[in-house]
Amino acid sequence: AIPGNYQAVEEFIFQSAPIVISGVPPSTGWVFYWDNICCSSPFNNVSGGSNMLLRTKMFAYKGQNTNPCYDSSPYFAEKPASLICIGYAFNYNNASFDTDQDSLYYGWDYALDGTGWLNAVNLNFDSLYSVNNPFPGNPKLDSLNGQFSIFPQTGISPQGNFISVMRVESYRCNQKIAEVYREIPIGLTTVCPQLATGTNTPPHLFPPPFPDPITGAPNSSFEKTVYAGDTVIGTFSFNDLDINLNGSFQTAVLDPLGNEFASDYLTSPPGNCDRPPCAYFTDVNTPFPVLIPPVLTPAFPPQTQVRFFWPTSCAHIVNDCSSKNTYNFVLRLKDDACPTPAYNTQTLSITVEGPSIIANGSTLSTIFPNGTLQWYLNGNVIIGATGNNIVATVVGNYTVVADLGNCQVSSPPYNQTVVGLNELESVFNLQIFPNPATNSVSIEISAVKKEEGVLQMFDISGREMFSTVVQLVKGKTTLKPDIKMFPQGIYILKLITNSGEVDRKLILE
Repeated sequence: AIPGNYQAVEEFIFQSAPIVISGVPPSTGWVFYWDNICCSSPFNNVSGGSNMLLRTKMFAYKGQNTNPCYDSSPYFAEKPASLICIGYAFNYNNASFDTDQDSLYYGWDYALDGTGWLNAVNLNFDSLYSVNNPFPGNPKLDSLNGQFSIFPQTGISPQGNFISVMRVESYRCNQKIAEVYREIPIGLTTVCPQLATGTNTPPHLFPPPFPDPITGAPNSSFEKTVYAGDTVIGTFSFNDLDINLNGSFQTAVLDPLGNEFASDYLTSPPGNCDRPPCAYFTDVNTPFPVLIPPVLTPAFPPQTQVRFFWPTSCAHIVNDCSSKNTYNFVLRLKDDACPTPAYNTQTLSITVEGPSIIANGSTLSTIFPNGTLQWYLNGNVIIGATGNNIVATVVGNYTVVADLGNCQVSSPPYNQTVVGLNELESVFNLQIFPNPATNSVSIEISAVKKEEGVLQMFDISGREMFSTVVQLVKGKTTLKPDIKMFPQGIYILKLITNSGEVDRKLILE
């Protein structure tokens, strides 16, 4: 810190030559650290500390050797914020991204002091603060997307320097694979720009009115769930109503961060993101979809709108153990106040879902609405199984694949271990005789009440052979379906009513 409570931060980048490390990390992980980094300034929220120690961790994944490398750890795309004005809400995101699209979870941690990992100790927080409350101003952290906010109010929050450590955990298929830590000193100050409108405040960013998936009504939110193949479209509005001492409006810049944001606006559609097709901005005032650069500078009038456009595809379903992935787009707004610009950062979280299998007894279903569907058993096509539902007549691994025209996306496999046992004997019973059958068969259904049902027959591959509506009476109902046209083999008869369902195996000889 320098006189006047302004804070100067210098950036030094250290990068080693590539190092190949072989082996399998233990359950506690491998720790990589850098210690004895000189000293840090006195902080208002912790005591002691003379030798900073920075660290990160790498964990085993499915017993694999680290050579060849199986993971790229998360990285921080946003520069650290080092100076915050007291008196308004401050929204920020460290913008941690993972090129492998592993799941990330955020939390606070302790700053470490010491020489050598075995000698590292936590810096203890003073009485007003704790590891989950490291700043004044009621800090809040979203553990899923890293969005951070505080409101250090004048007269309540002290000025000074504060230390924080952000921990980001990376998970793949529910297994922790990496931890990265970021230690940031933050200065709180009242030496802030004075404007014609008073104290400088951050620009405002309004969420897009995404339609509610059920009602279709506008639902202003920074979160949305879509299916692979959907196009995400939303209009953001932002403004800055502060007026400079010379009577002019402030200039605010919207600058986005995200692995899926386009970085090349020279081609249409723009590219250079991790998994094209990329997300980009278009101008709301010109015929759709005219591209505009990702950095926007509004002048008068002080409110500007921009259209967010992202055509999702199969490429956005990444993990082999999950049918969905969440992508965070960090939207940074900054005004041009000097010497301490005001920031407002919001995080747009979009979850892209692929097909998944829902099991109800031996009935397997998917609600994926895009493209054409095809079901598989143990990697083999189930002939004729192209609808949203099938009956699992064979034990094994089932998957459903959606063909979107230019790509395909598959569900995680579902292991069906039991077939033909979904019964509600207390409500109704189903008997077949003779069984095995040859030219004719009788089906006797005993029900405790009158109701309507559907009788279906499936072959051993799960293909539907026939389906008919049946009217059940209280007591016994006898049906005699014509089976002469069906070849010899094993079939499943399935009865479905509002009271439940029952399956029976039928053998034709």
